[in-house]
Amino acid sequence: MLLSSCIPEPEAPKIEITEINQLAKVKTWFEENKTKLRLPEQGSNYRTESQELILPFFEKEPDWNKFHHYYFPDGREVFEVSLENATKYFPASMLDSFPNQNPANFVVQNIIFIKHPTEDRFDPLIARYFPNDEYSIGKMKNISFNRLNQYWSGQIDIFTYDEHHFIGFQINEGQIAQTNRFGTPGNLSSRVLSDCRQITREVVWTSSSPGPADDDPLGLGVTLHSITIVEVICSGSMDNNPPPGAINIDGEFYYEFANGNEGCTDCDYNVPIINNPTTTILNHLSNPCASSILKNVLKTSKLRSSIGQLNQMNEIIDLLDNANGFEFIIKNSNISNSTDRDIKFNIYTGKNEVTINLNNNYLETATKLSIARTILHEIVHAYLLYVGCAPLEEGVIQNGLMNYALTVGLDLGDIHHNFMAQYVDAIGYSLEQWHLANGGASNIPSSYFKEIAWGGLSAKSFNSSNNQYVWFESYKVLVPSESERIRIHNNIINEYVNNSDAKTDPC
Repeated sequence: MLLSSCIPEPEAPKIEITEINQLAKVKTWFEENKTKLRLPEQGSNYRTESQELILPFFEKEPDWNKFHHYYFPDGREVFEVSLENATKYFPASMLDSFPNQNPANFVVQNIIFIKHPTEDRFDPLIARYFPNDEYSIGKMKNISFNRLNQYWSGQIDIFTYDEHHFIGFQINEGQIAQTNRFGTPGNLSSRVLSDCRQITREVVWTSSSPGPADDDPLGLGVTLHSITIVEVICSGSMDNNPPPGAINIDGEFYYEFANGNEGCTDCDYNVPIINNPTTTILNHLSNPCASSILKNVLKTSKLRSSIGQLNQMNEIIDLLDNANGFEFIIKNSNISNSTDRDIKFNIYTGKNEVTINLNNNYLETATKLSIARTILHEIVHAYLLYVGCAPLEEGVIQNGLMNYALTVGLDLGDIHHNFMAQYVDAIGYSLEQWHLANGGASNIPSSYFKEIAWGGLSAKSFNSSNNQYVWFESYKVLVPSESERIRIHNNIINEYVNNSDAKTDPC
């Protein structure tokens, strides 16, 4: 079942080769033109009259092995590449939001190369991503401008190559809440100001060498530098970002963008406008209660934090850590099974995509705890299915699954459910944390959540001829008492069908 579910992907090698060849062109163009992409130094880090923010420039060294390839809606091709030597800038407010932590450790800075629509050039912008909460920090690993997580919150700031602040986006759970630009309203002539307000904002960056104690108030072993600047914030999106126009610094022409006269007199840089950042919608559940449960499970699940509290083998820890950051699509419909899952190869992204489908009748009947358990269960299923279809060089966990099946004599159809029994404790812990974080009764013992975590991993089938359950092998080994197996399974059923013995509430 695991192997046969993988969709043949004859287009994948072609896409990968095309990406690599095109990326090589971008790299060659950048190396040939990077000295021409910035103006000579012009004074301090910001202009005293216009209040335009220009950060200290550093030489950009893209990590060409880490990139995202996509297209803007208008058809322009984009390569977003990690900056391996990036000096990390971040809003000073992050020092308060994440006390006793160095925000530079989880800020992501990429360089975005945008293909010119008619010329053979790839003018870059710099993208900086600042998470607002712990959940969003966990979604920073593979973040890109075109694939924000549906529940990611934070700030995205776009700078020109020479570190002139271009446009900023405040994101609240994947949606643009507001846009911002630095500068006094009179200087932002290219922006038609409407529902906007002017504030001040402090921007911080760090240098690795320790400095005076006053410059390192948190004792992080770094030196904090900051400037305070005027910021104009507008509700919603600016459509074209920012609108076409010219940038003037203290009355002195700087450069123009997107108006047919792009560039500047002292450089060879056509500043490209960008589209709004886009979000990957994972939650396609039309059942409002189930949709809310999925959101809360994703945002409050303790799969990752529970790992450190459990004595589990390293392979399981790695699986849980990856499964917690794995993106998938989940929906509901009228299906015959309680759940279905499918994996298909997307020829446009060059990646496998897993879709989980939940049964409508189940969602309308089961308790919230049962639905949360099913979601966590299916998240790990989806990840195992994903790695089962991964290329050989990425298939370490898949090889482990195969070895596990051969060692214990399982057929392929039983691999997941027997293998997943090894982290029931982690799922149970996650369920309890989710339950308590969302107003659930506090008098339910921790052991109950661990028992519910066995859902889908206990009974393989029911033999009506002898009125006995056929248990999964791992369940039999880890719960050796037949009476205890039946008691646990009955608790799972109670929550599944929401009968009078269920301990939690239905949707």
